[in-house]
Amino acid sequence: MAAQAAPNDRTPLLDDTERRENINDDSESNSDNGHSPSSGGSNRLREVLLFVWALLATAAVIVLAEVGDGPLGRVVDLMLGGGRCHFLPNGTADSCRLDETDVVKIAQEQYNWTYASDRAGFDALKLGENVQLPALGLFAHYNVPFEIDRRNLDHIYPSLTEMTHTALRALEKETEHSVHGFFLMIEGSRIDHAGHINDPAAQVHEVLQYDAAFQAVLDFIEKSETETILVATSDHETGGLGTALQEPGHLPVYNWFPRALAKANASSEFLSLQLAKHIAENPGEHKGKLRSWVNETLIYGGLGITDVHPEELDALVEAPLAAITTFAAIISLRAHVGWSTHGHTAVDVNIYSSGGRDTEKIRGNVENTDVGKFLRDWLDLDVAPITEELKSKLGKVNRNDLAAMDAVSGRPAEAAAAGEVPQHWMEQHMREVAAI
Repeated sequence: MAAQAAPNDRTPLLDDTERRENINDDSESNSDNGHSPSSGGSNRLREVLLFVWALLATAAVIVLAEVGDGPLGRVVDLMLGGGRCHFLPNGTADSCRLDETDVVKIAQEQYNWTYASDRAGFDALKLGENVQLPALGLFAHYNVPFEIDRRNLDHIYPSLTEMTHTALRALEKETEHSVHGFFLMIEGSRIDHAGHINDPAAQVHEVLQYDAAFQAVLDFIEKSETETILVATSDHETGGLGTALQEPGHLPVYNWFPRALAKANASSEFLSLQLAKHIAENPGEHKGKLRSWVNETLIYGGLGITDVHPEELDALVEAPLAAITTFAAIISLRAHVGWSTHGHTAVDVNIYSSGGRDTEKIRGNVENTDVGKFLRDWLDLDVAPITEELKSKLGKVNRNDLAAMDAVSGRPAEAAAAGEVPQHWMEQHMREVAAI
């Protein structure tokens, strides 16, 4: 979640949580205990780690710009969400940076940000009544847990709706004597993550939490004396979810069973982490004992499923690195929902608005770029000078060059893949994954 208050007219585009893809080695195990990746999967694992390294390198640069250490200086007044590991130096236990840059320290000392890092710090903001801008709130090491899990950890992590209330009130107070107002971007980004995993139970709870945040904004607009507009949309659909499933070899059943999703009280992400933790803490455990633990604790305890198939348990025990998608497939089958991909789709997405002046321009079938143009015109923003400023500071950069460059070194990405990823980093993570 990111926001900008007057008088600065630059528009930030930041997320409520740091974006990531869910990457899992789905190779089958060839070890005796079934707990290690196969030798055939080592190359694939290296490719995954190279990709993760590229993501971390990119995030390392982005977060610096977010707090003000970028070509445009500080253009954001408030950020709330997760992704704390990207802001901390590599030497700290909670970091996922590849360097020793302490972005939190830079934000506080060079750009005057106030900082909160836990539930107590968030509660001290008093839902926006006690916020000193610019304000940075990083309440999770990486992503804020899926809502289906977060609701059981409410004493640790604030919800998207709580952060929405806090941001709206803080910005309202900051701009009550301004003619410019504010711009706030709220993203339910974990809806996308649930789609990538194909986890329908997690996705339902994410959508419901986003709906609650949506309602909070509508309530704010209704009470506000300042003309305000809400526009909600998505950049894409993920997973190709359909409330229909015809199993191979079965006659079609034109029905789906939402009760199966209501029984679940944990995401497949959480369950897969519990499985990895159990295996690490019980090396060499007999497969039969592990199967019983998985069935009783994770399948029944986490998903509320009592009719697990032997082959489903086999998949979890024999290939624990792929457990996140296996758990998702197990509950999808019980709910009788189908997926077409673990990636993004070209399905049209909806646009919602609170209505009001000029909103007819985004009714009907419109291009995604029309949404940005509408917001630019509605806010009466002149983006050309900012474009020219960026050009003057960054120089002319070809779009294809941008896609090919490594964010940290400026060298082509293929050079990083050829061996420029720090060897100690690669070896460490190869050992950690193999240990699972």
